[in-house]
Amino acid sequence: MPDAHLPDAPINPSRLKAMMEQVSTFGGKPNGAMTRLTLSKTDGQARDWLGSWFKEHRFEQQIDPIGNQFGKLSLAGDNAPTVMVGSHLDSQPNGGRFDGALGVVSACEAVLAVAERMEAEGRLAACNFQVVNWTNEEGARFQPSLLGSSVFAGAIELDWALDRADGDGMTVRQSLAEIGYAGTAVVERPDALIELHIEGDDKLFAASERFGIFTRFWGATKYRLAFLGEQAHTGPTPMAQRKDALLAAAYLMADLRQLANDHGLDLHTSVGRLEVHPNSPN
Repeated sequence: MPDAHLPDAPINPSRLKAMMEQVSTFGGKPNGAMTRLTLSKTDGQARDWLGSWFKEHRFEQQIDPIGNQFGKLSLAGDNAPTVMVGSHLDSQPNGGRFDGALGVVSACEAVLAVAERMEAEGRLAACNFQVVNWTNEEGARFQPSLLGSSVFAGAIELDWALDRADGDGMTVRQSLAEIGYAGTAVVERPDALIELHIEGDDKLFAASERFGIFTRFWGATKYRLAFLGEQAHTGPTPMAQRKDALLAAAYLMADLRQLANDHGLDLHTSVGRLEVHPNSPN
């Protein structure tokens, strides 16, 4: 029978560091920044690296239709619960190299450490494990964010997600096929999900703490708005007759910022992206 009172299985810090350095070569920059947009060539390389790691350590890899990448290790038998651990390998443009990737790499190391401990002591674990790398968690290339995990959770439809297009008109469906990650596996939902993630702020550091546990999170409402103006030459067109769409957008952006000022910590606002057409100075 599984023993729930075993001492902790220590991880191998050197192995964890080496793994982090390896995955950081895909899209990493000399200043430590990371540009690994989802389903790009560099994301495909990082996925290939993770798949090779799964194979080397006897994890069973599965790819579902939205491209979520899973590595399963059965340590407790068919009827045991499954704990999913992981995060994402895609990044923001010039994002941090630990953002998301640390959650995937640390999941690999933690599960491997448990497996080694169980094998050394000839014991079964209390559960099976599944490492996950979610598709388009950041939402930098395709919108909305959390695309792969939302499909997995049943929050959005698969075909709708596959039809999302980037700024160049390339869809998720096409991008998955291009890098070889258009999967077909049906992966069951786990009994529990754990994600280790770096802090996006400095509060833990300032408090000399290393770990924090989430008790709540921000609820986000996202909008795509179109401001329809009228193209006119800036020289001869009188100011009173101009219909400047970008000016209208700027007014709303300033108003949103004022809302945050009025409500303090209860409200966060941001405008993260503008698409201006025809985008000519004159």
